[in-house]
Amino acid sequence: MYNPVVANFSLQIESARSMMKDGDYRQAFELIVNQDVHSLPELLGKIECLVDIGFVLRDEKILRYSLYLLEKHGSEVLEVPELAPRYFLNLGHQYANMVTLSSFDDEHYGFFKRAEQVKARSFYEKVLTYSTVSDHTAFEVYKGLGQMYQSSGRGLEALREYQKALKIKPASREILHEKIMLMLEYAIPSLPNREEFLQEAWTLLEKSNGFREEEDDHEDIILKTRLLECGLERSILETPGEYPVRSVVTSSKEEHFYTTFCAGNSLYMNLCTFCRKCDFTMGDTLSLSSSSLTIMQGQKKRFVRLRDIFEQLRNQYAAGRYILTDTLNKAHNKDYLHRIFNADEEESSDSDKPDFYQLEASFQTAWSLWKTAAEFMAVFWGLEPEKDMHSLFYKGKDLKEGWQKIKSPSAHAVFDLYTDCLIGRNKNLARTAEILDRGISHSEKMDSDELQKNCIQLYKEMNLVIQYLGIMHERNEYSNTNWDFPRPLYNFVIIKEDINSK
Repeated sequence: MYNPVVANFSLQIESARSMMKDGDYRQAFELIVNQDVHSLPELLGKIECLVDIGFVLRDEKILRYSLYLLEKHGSEVLEVPELAPRYFLNLGHQYANMVTLSSFDDEHYGFFKRAEQVKARSFYEKVLTYSTVSDHTAFEVYKGLGQMYQSSGRGLEALREYQKALKIKPASREILHEKIMLMLEYAIPSLPNREEFLQEAWTLLEKSNGFREEEDDHEDIILKTRLLECGLERSILETPGEYPVRSVVTSSKEEHFYTTFCAGNSLYMNLCTFCRKCDFTMGDTLSLSSSSLTIMQGQKKRFVRLRDIFEQLRNQYAAGRYILTDTLNKAHNKDYLHRIFNADEEESSDSDKPDFYQLEASFQTAWSLWKTAAEFMAVFWGLEPEKDMHSLFYKGKDLKEGWQKIKSPSAHAVFDLYTDCLIGRNKNLARTAEILDRGISHSEKMDSDELQKNCIQLYKEMNLVIQYLGIMHERNEYSNTNWDFPRPLYNFVIIKEDINSK
């Protein structure tokens, strides 16, 4: 890597930075691009300059080259353990840059390069595995995760990440604006607590106003106008929302366990799970509204069909969720199951226990929701019915061409969640489904603890799928293409004094 022939590359870096200050970015690039380096600070300095040049010029090739250098020499950077969080943060940022540059050709919502979105998210998540992460770095990670989820159409998950970012920097106007924008998009007419939802958004906007440095802020004015156009009088918006204190009042221990488990794991089908600060987080409140635009457009039969499929999704999910919570509730007497299965204590293994069979039934119930979700998608988009979700999205191994033209955020969110379960970070869920489908053999046992973990994760994923399907209908994403997405570009994050001291 290092070339001692280059006597003083640091001077060339400084010359390049001077050119950049004068606006001569191409000249600065030509000065350093082919030069070798002979120290870690010089390597990172070169990458920093290349990223800044690519950032200003919106040049994807330059940014890709800086990304190549960063990944190629990662092992050398990681020899300094304290640099690891910032190293992975930079990788996340640069892959996010690739997503952003891919999106500039589309004024609405394009089928962005999913592989790079996934890489960006995975590198951001890698940062959080280190115990030495500073608050500033953690804030940047949550912001990056939120923006990558949002650009994938997964606004519910983006809201959760923005919520975490605001806990670190409550005065971040950028994050406050992103959160308000998403809350406006999810304030659908059928939301039971829509008034409180919008009151919360107004409160956040007033908070943002308190932190602004300029008298007239264009972004604040746009958000204020959108809030005033949402159908509520200003006097109502300005009234502080009344949020019921998080209290679980139940009639039995079983109901208490069920309620607290579902609320704690965001397994209720409602749009308030990102905040989880009051009783609005509990209960399955999401449903399809008969006042939807699909009715106004004379598509009553289509609405009735979609409503029936959606109710099937809700009921199927709730049934499997109950089996899951009943299995995990150790205080619940399950002697009846032992009698049913005639459990033999001497020969029993994990896969022979009644709990395992309950978890298996719960998992397979949740996994079968993909087929019902595919039916909903086909009816909503007017497509030929397919046997499963894979057939809906793919023809062989290739994505069907029609999906690349669809601008619906929620459709992209469902695709992203499905792909995650199939070949992404949750691919263990597809593997579990395959094993359970063909039966447990002596050579391929599955531990009850592993199945329990996968089962909970699957219900979290399917909860999001059902919610995005409901949102897709309620916002009439079939005809509406006016969606806004953050398109961030990130500079290279480096603390030079810290690097030079290592």
